[in-house]
Amino acid sequence: KHEDLEKKYHEKVALGGNSSFVIKFCRDWMIRKPDPLFDFVVYREAMQLDNAYSHLNKDIPKLLIGIPGPKRTAWEGGLYPVVFDWKGGPKKPPLCKLPGGFHLPNGYPSGTISLSTLNEEEGWRPEFSIPELMFDIQQLFAHPNLNSPAQSVAYRCYMSNKVEYDRIATELAHKFTPERFAESANSHTSTQWVRTQGVLVEDSLQEPKEAPAEPPLAEGNKDPVHKKPCSCSCCAWGTATGPWDRRLQMRFLWGIGG
Repeated sequence: KHEDLEKKYHEKVALGGNSSFVIKFCRDWMIRKPDPLFDFVVYREAMQLDNAYSHLNKDIPKLLIGIPGPKRTAWEGGLYPVVFDWKGGPKKPPLCKLPGGFHLPNGYPSGTISLSTLNEEEGWRPEFSIPELMFDIQQLFAHPNLNSPAQSVAYRCYMSNKVEYDRIATELAHKFTPERFAESANSHTSTQWVRTQGVLVEDSLQEPKEAPAEPPLAEGNKDPVHKKPCSCSCCAWGTATGPWDRRLQMRFLWGIGG
Protein backbone atom coordinates (compact mmCIF):
# COMPACT_ATOMS: atom_id res chain seq x y z
CA LYS A 1 0.00 0.00 0.00
CA HIS A 2 2.72 2.45 0.95
CA GLU A 3 4.90 1.65 -2.08
CA ASP A 4 1.97 2.25 -4.45
CA LEU A 5 1.18 5.58 -2.81
CA GLU A 6 4.81 6.65 -2.96
CA LYS A 7 5.01 5.75 -6.67
CA LYS A 8 1.86 7.74 -7.51
CA TYR A 9 3.14 10.67 -5.49
CA HIS A 10 6.39 10.88 -7.45
CA GLU A 11 4.58 10.43 -10.78
CA LYS A 12 2.10 13.19 -10.13
CA VAL A 13 4.54 15.68 -8.64
CA ALA A 14 6.82 15.13 -11.63
CA LEU A 15 3.97 15.97 -14.00
CA GLY A 16 2.81 19.00 -12.01
CA GLY A 17 -0.87 19.88 -11.63
CA ASN A 18 -3.14 21.67 -9.24
CA SER A 19 -2.83 19.05 -6.49
CA SER A 20 0.92 18.50 -6.44
CA PHE A 21 1.50 20.78 -3.42
CA VAL A 22 -1.23 18.99 -1.46
CA ILE A 23 0.28 15.63 -2.35
CA LYS A 24 3.68 16.83 -1.16
CA PHE A 25 2.17 18.04 2.12
CA CYS A 26 0.50 14.65 2.65
CA ARG A 27 3.76 12.90 1.88
CA ASP A 28 5.62 15.03 4.43
CA TRP A 29 2.83 14.47 6.96
CA MET A 30 3.12 10.69 6.49
CA ILE A 31 6.84 10.80 7.15
CA ARG A 32 6.54 12.86 10.32
CA LYS A 33 4.01 15.21 11.85
CA PRO A 34 5.37 18.46 13.30
CA ASP A 35 5.33 18.12 17.10
CA PRO A 36 2.99 21.10 17.68
CA LEU A 37 0.43 19.45 15.36
CA PHE A 38 0.58 15.95 16.78
CA ASP A 39 -3.13 15.89 17.74
CA PHE A 40 -4.33 17.18 14.34
CA VAL A 41 -5.68 14.70 11.78
CA VAL A 42 -5.68 15.00 7.99
CA TYR A 43 -7.97 13.38 5.44
CA ARG A 44 -7.39 13.67 1.72
CA GLU A 45 -9.82 12.89 -1.07
CA ALA A 46 -9.58 9.36 -2.40
CA MET A 47 -9.69 10.63 -5.98
CA GLN A 48 -6.33 12.32 -5.45
CA LEU A 49 -4.86 8.88 -4.84
CA ASP A 50 -6.74 6.83 -7.42
CA ASN A 51 -6.97 9.18 -10.40
CA ALA A 52 -3.35 10.19 -10.72
CA TYR A 53 -3.72 11.36 -14.31
CA SER A 54 -7.34 11.88 -15.35
CA HIS A 55 -7.98 14.84 -13.04
CA LEU A 56 -4.45 16.20 -13.10
CA ASN A 57 -5.33 19.64 -14.43
CA LYS A 58 -9.00 19.72 -13.47
CA ASP A 59 -9.25 18.74 -9.83
CA ILE A 60 -9.69 21.29 -7.08
CA PRO A 61 -7.55 20.04 -4.20
CA LYS A 62 -9.24 19.72 -0.83
CA LEU A 63 -8.27 18.46 2.59
CA LEU A 64 -10.37 17.71 5.64
CA ILE A 65 -8.44 18.76 8.75
CA GLY A 66 -9.33 17.86 12.30
CA ILE A 67 -8.37 20.89 14.43
CA PRO A 68 -8.02 19.98 18.14
CA GLY A 69 -9.23 22.43 20.74
CA PRO A 70 -6.25 24.10 22.45
CA LYS A 71 -5.42 22.52 25.79
CA ARG A 72 -6.37 24.37 28.97
CA THR A 73 -9.18 26.24 27.20
CA ALA A 74 -12.92 25.59 27.14
CA TRP A 75 -12.41 24.07 23.66
CA GLU A 76 -10.12 21.29 24.92
CA GLY A 77 -11.24 17.77 24.05
CA GLY A 78 -12.93 18.68 20.78
CA LEU A 79 -11.71 17.80 17.28
CA TYR A 80 -13.28 20.28 14.88
CA PRO A 81 -13.68 19.53 11.14
CA VAL A 82 -12.33 22.20 8.78
CA VAL A 83 -12.36 21.77 5.00
CA PHE A 84 -9.46 23.40 3.14
CA ASP A 85 -10.50 24.14 -0.46
CA TRP A 86 -8.01 25.56 -2.97
CA LYS A 87 -10.53 26.82 -5.51
CA GLY A 88 -8.17 29.58 -6.60
CA GLY A 89 -5.17 27.31 -7.08
CA PRO A 90 -1.98 26.80 -5.07
CA LYS A 91 -0.89 30.45 -5.13
CA LYS A 92 -4.14 31.65 -3.57
CA PRO A 93 -5.27 31.18 0.04
CA PRO A 94 -7.55 28.21 0.59
CA LEU A 95 -11.17 28.69 1.60
CA CYS A 96 -11.35 27.15 5.08
CA LYS A 97 -14.75 26.23 6.52
CA LEU A 98 -16.01 24.99 9.85
CA PRO A 99 -19.55 23.60 10.10
CA GLY A 100 -22.13 26.28 9.33
CA GLY A 101 -23.23 28.29 12.35
CA PHE A 102 -20.18 27.33 14.40
CA HIS A 103 -19.96 29.56 17.50
CA LEU A 104 -16.63 31.33 16.93
CA PRO A 105 -16.13 35.10 16.59
CA ASN A 106 -13.89 34.68 13.55
CA GLY A 107 -16.20 32.28 11.72
CA TYR A 108 -18.90 33.59 9.39
CA PRO A 109 -22.40 32.12 9.77
CA SER A 110 -21.62 29.95 6.73
CA GLY A 111 -18.64 28.45 8.60
CA THR A 112 -16.01 30.23 6.49
CA ILE A 113 -13.08 31.23 8.68
CA SER A 114 -11.94 34.86 8.75
CA LEU A 115 -8.18 35.06 9.26
CA SER A 116 -5.63 37.56 7.96
CA THR A 117 -3.34 34.80 6.69
CA LEU A 118 -6.26 33.56 4.55
CA ASN A 119 -6.94 37.00 3.07
CA GLU A 120 -4.98 38.19 0.03
CA GLU A 121 -5.56 41.83 0.99
CA GLU A 122 -4.17 41.35 4.49
CA GLY A 123 -1.64 38.78 5.65
CA TRP A 124 -1.63 36.07 2.97
CA ARG A 125 1.63 35.12 1.27
CA PRO A 126 2.04 32.21 -1.17
CA GLU A 127 4.97 30.79 0.80
CA PHE A 128 2.81 30.05 3.84
CA SER A 129 2.77 26.32 4.53
CA ILE A 130 -0.33 24.23 5.16
CA PRO A 131 0.85 23.33 8.72
CA GLU A 132 1.23 27.02 9.58
CA LEU A 133 -2.31 27.74 8.38
CA MET A 134 -3.56 24.82 10.47
CA PHE A 135 -1.91 26.25 13.58
CA ASP A 136 -3.17 29.76 12.82
CA ILE A 137 -6.73 28.42 12.75
CA GLN A 138 -6.26 26.55 16.02
CA GLN A 139 -5.06 29.68 17.81
CA LEU A 140 -8.33 31.44 16.90
CA PHE A 141 -10.05 29.14 19.40
CA ALA A 142 -7.72 30.31 22.17
CA HIS A 143 -7.20 33.89 20.97
CA PRO A 144 -10.03 35.12 18.73
CA ASN A 145 -9.34 38.34 16.84
CA LEU A 146 -11.95 40.62 18.35
CA ASN A 147 -10.89 43.53 16.14
CA SER A 148 -12.24 41.72 13.09
CA PRO A 149 -15.25 39.59 14.07
CA ALA A 150 -17.06 37.65 11.34
CA GLN A 151 -20.31 36.96 13.20
CA SER A 152 -22.22 39.00 15.71
CA VAL A 153 -23.66 36.21 17.89
CA ALA A 154 -20.38 34.69 19.08
CA TYR A 155 -18.66 38.07 19.24
CA ARG A 156 -21.35 39.66 21.43
CA CYS A 157 -21.43 36.60 23.66
CA TYR A 158 -17.64 36.71 24.11
CA MET A 159 -17.67 40.42 24.91
CA SER A 160 -20.70 40.52 27.20
CA ASN A 161 -20.72 37.12 28.92
CA LYS A 162 -17.44 35.18 28.77
CA VAL A 163 -18.79 32.56 31.18
CA GLU A 164 -21.62 31.75 28.77
CA TYR A 165 -19.20 31.79 25.84
CA ASP A 166 -16.99 29.22 27.57
CA ARG A 167 -20.05 27.11 28.43
CA ILE A 168 -21.00 26.95 24.75
CA ALA A 169 -17.39 26.12 23.82
CA THR A 170 -17.37 23.25 26.33
CA GLU A 171 -20.68 22.03 24.94
CA LEU A 172 -19.22 22.02 21.42
CA ALA A 173 -16.12 20.18 22.67
CA HIS A 174 -18.41 17.43 23.99
CA LYS A 175 -20.25 17.35 20.66
CA PHE A 176 -17.18 17.28 18.41
CA THR A 177 -15.16 14.59 20.17
CA PRO A 178 -12.40 12.67 18.34
CA GLU A 179 -14.49 9.51 18.69
CA ARG A 180 -17.35 11.20 16.82
CA PHE A 181 -15.18 12.91 14.20
CA ALA A 182 -16.42 10.72 11.34
CA GLU A 183 -20.03 11.46 12.23
CA SER A 184 -19.54 15.21 12.69
CA ALA A 185 -17.40 15.60 9.56
CA ASN A 186 -19.80 13.69 7.35
CA SER A 187 -22.85 15.53 8.65
CA HIS A 188 -21.32 18.97 8.09
CA THR A 189 -19.66 18.53 4.70
CA SER A 190 -21.16 18.02 1.25
CA THR A 191 -19.30 14.75 0.68
CA GLN A 192 -18.95 11.69 2.89
CA TRP A 193 -15.28 12.39 3.55
CA VAL A 194 -14.54 9.94 6.29
CA ARG A 195 -16.41 6.84 5.13
CA THR A 196 -16.14 6.96 1.34
CA GLN A 197 -14.45 10.07 -0.07
CA GLY A 198 -11.51 10.42 2.28
CA VAL A 199 -8.29 8.65 3.14
CA LEU A 200 -6.83 9.17 6.60
CA VAL A 201 -3.25 10.24 5.96
CA GLU A 202 -2.23 9.11 9.47
CA ASP A 203 -2.84 5.48 8.40
CA SER A 204 0.45 5.61 6.48
CA LEU A 205 2.63 7.30 9.11
CA GLN A 206 6.13 5.89 8.87
CA GLU A 207 7.14 6.86 12.39
CA PRO A 208 4.31 6.28 14.86
CA LYS A 209 5.29 7.67 18.22
CA GLU A 210 3.99 8.85 21.53
CA ALA A 211 2.67 12.37 21.89
CA PRO A 212 5.57 14.82 22.30
CA ALA A 213 6.06 16.61 25.59
CA GLU A 214 4.66 20.11 25.55
CA PRO A 215 7.24 22.85 26.15
CA PRO A 216 6.98 24.59 29.53
CA LEU A 217 5.48 28.05 29.59
CA ALA A 218 7.41 30.98 30.95
CA GLU A 219 6.12 32.27 34.27
CA GLY A 220 3.67 35.11 33.79
CA ASN A 221 3.04 34.33 30.10
CA LYS A 222 0.41 36.56 28.48
CA ASP A 223 -1.43 35.92 25.27
CA PRO A 224 -0.39 38.27 22.44
CA VAL A 225 -3.90 39.45 21.60
CA HIS A 226 -5.53 40.36 24.91
CA LYS A 227 -2.40 40.72 27.07
CA LYS A 228 -3.92 38.54 29.78
CA PRO A 229 -2.33 35.58 31.57
CA CYS A 230 -2.63 32.47 29.41
CA SER A 231 -1.46 28.88 29.72
CA CYS A 232 -3.00 27.39 26.55
CA SER A 233 -1.09 24.93 24.38
CA CYS A 234 -0.89 27.44 21.52
CA CYS A 235 1.13 29.78 23.74
CA ALA A 236 3.26 26.89 24.99
CA TRP A 237 4.32 25.78 21.52
CA GLY A 238 4.53 29.30 20.14
CA THR A 239 6.66 30.91 22.80
CA ALA A 240 8.98 27.90 22.84
CA THR A 241 9.77 28.03 19.13
CA GLY A 242 9.53 31.70 18.19
CA PRO A 243 7.71 34.94 18.96
CA TRP A 244 4.34 36.01 17.74
CA ASP A 245 4.81 38.27 14.75
CA ARG A 246 3.62 41.87 14.36
CA ARG A 247 0.26 40.77 12.95
CA LEU A 248 -0.37 38.56 16.00
CA GLN A 249 -0.17 35.42 13.88
CA MET A 250 1.96 32.41 14.68
CA ARG A 251 4.94 32.04 12.35
CA PHE A 252 7.13 29.34 13.75
CA LEU A 253 7.22 25.95 12.06
CA TRP A 254 9.79 26.80 9.41
CA GLY A 255 10.97 30.20 10.48
CA ILE A 256 8.70 32.42 8.40
CA GLY A 257 8.94 35.89 9.92
CA GLY A 258 6.28 38.57 10.22
